[in-house]
Amino acid sequence: MQIFREQNFFDDQTHRKIFGRIMRLTRWGLLQQSNGAPPAHKPDHIEFRAKPSLFWIQPLGGSRDVIPEQNPHDLYFEEHLAQRVGEKLRARAGLSRLELLQVYANGQTPGQEGDWHQDSHRPEDWTFLYYSNTRWKASTWGGATHFADAQKVLDPVAYEPNSGVFFRSDLWHYGAAPTPDAEAMRTTLAFKFREVES
Repeated sequence: MQIFREQNFFDDQTHRKIFGRIMRLTRWGLLQQSNGAPPAHKPDHIEFRAKPSLFWIQPLGGSRDVIPEQNPHDLYFEEHLAQRVGEKLRARAGLSRLELLQVYANGQTPGQEGDWHQDSHRPEDWTFLYYSNTRWKASTWGGATHFADAQKVLDPVAYEPNSGVFFRSDLWHYGAAPTPDAEAMRTTLAFKFREVES
């Protein structure tokens, strides 16, 4: 299954604006969890954590609620950025039209380890994770995104500011927590799309 790595996704000014807006968000909730109960169909080569961590989330829009009955619509993220992201990724992966399902910000601090999960079971659904921090030392602060397909665990993608990763939403993955040395919260923007007929 193909993973598209995207470097220098936005110009520097846009990147800084995105991170500034994320850090000024006021509705963060310690509500998100990578995985509830492990599904029966999980691959044998991945192990779930005994007790998944909660981490920070801020819903920003889309047609599906991230948290039931709590789906604010921030037009900068939901329309302006989602349109730019969707057009760029559609062309990169050779897809037809993409419809935005959800967009939200995630935040992790040391100890808030993600767990293996799939964002969707539908092959027409796609995820783009944007690494929004303006400063990050991946070699000592951690925060990589780990992937596995039906056969094996794949190489992790290091957290690099203003980069991202685009993949089919049925690919198993999780975000690693920052190490205790990290001097910042690990933030990402998650864009969830569905490929639809033009």
